Amino acid sequence: MRQTTSRRLAGLAIGSLLLAWGCGAKFSLPTETPGGLVSGGTDYTFRGSLTGISDLTDVLITKSSGNQLLVTYGALRDTRDSCNAPGGSLPGGTVAMYPIFPRPGTPPLSIHFNGMWRPQLVAEGGQRIFIYDAGDTCFRYTDVSKYPHVYVYEIGNPSPVTSFVDTSWADIRGIAASSDRTVYVSGTVRVFELDEFLRRTLRHRDAIWRYREADGYRRDTGWSVQEGTGTGFVERQSGIAWGPPAHPFLWVADGGKQAVQKLEIEADSLSHGIYQFDGTQSGLRFQNVADVAVDDAGFVYVVDQGSARVLRYEDQGGAANFVQLVNSGKPEGSPALQSPICAAALDTMVYVGDPPSRAALRFERRK
Repeated sequence: MRQTTSRRLAGLAIGSLLLAWGCGAKFSLPTETPGGLVSGGTDYTFRGSLTGISDLTDVLITKSSGNQLLVTYGALRDTRDSCNAPGGSLPGGTVAMYPIFPRPGTPPLSIHFNGMWRPQLVAEGGQRIFIYDAGDTCFRYTDVSKYPHVYVYEIGNPSPVTSFVDTSWADIRGIAASSDRTVYVSGTVRVFELDEFLRRTLRHRDAIWRYREADGYRRDTGWSVQEGTGTGFVERQSGIAWGPPAHPFLWVADGGKQAVQKLEIEADSLSHGIYQFDGTQSGLRFQNVADVAVDDAGFVYVVDQGSARVLRYEDQGGAANFVQLVNSGKPEGSPALQSPICAAALDTMVYVGDPPSRAALRFERRK
């Protein structure tokens, strides 16, 4: 999905802010600050940032209906004090969409994503937007409508096409979607297992589960990525990604192994681990790998929160080759990442979510 140089140098036109969920919270409109000119080589250059974003949780560059930047932010966790306060819960967060390459004379795309409490994660697949809403933790055990849901939206439609919920979710940390609208959810789940006395015991396990549109988004019980050691198993994993479109795999940021795993998806069984990489080629192993993204060309972008780096790798089938550091500090004086948690990539452009900066920072390269 190549863009011409002139379009690459186009500024980010700010679209209208979308609906703020919950009990009347007001969020200020983020604004873009300019950066330096894109260098003539292959090095990344800081080009600006979408600032004023409180409690940023995820970023996504959409592809189904032009290129839009989707940002989720302003979603605080409920606390004991907030649940006991008048109203009984914190205000919800915000999902906002901004045009990256607006057409002259065309108004920015504006959508209200209705009915959510605390949107946290976003994914796209099959011309659908999938938003994970962590729900209202004060009341979700007494009102199933306030339990964590995944909402499915068609771009341009202000109401969800559908939504689904799994009461076995304990802590969701990643979401990905394939071109056939299958959804992969990563995190910690509740499962019943037999103990040494054959008693049915509730335990918490790390896993990735699959939900298919063809099955009405009921969990596919015949497939999972389970907790365990070695490639193909997960441990305290967080961000996940699906891609590239031509030959897709499931990519997992594995916090327990401090590595990124490439998984082959088999139809009706466990996943098959292809390989994993841990940052060694870059001169520093991952310190707290938080997210992974893949562009259409198959390049892999790794967010290492602990070392405040975003690294670009080339998938070579059976191994990943380190290519470059995205936040290279160019031009001189560009802001440094403090604690990045998420990234979205489109060809020669990368957006990085950095909550301490209250911003989504944009980096670009010429070729």
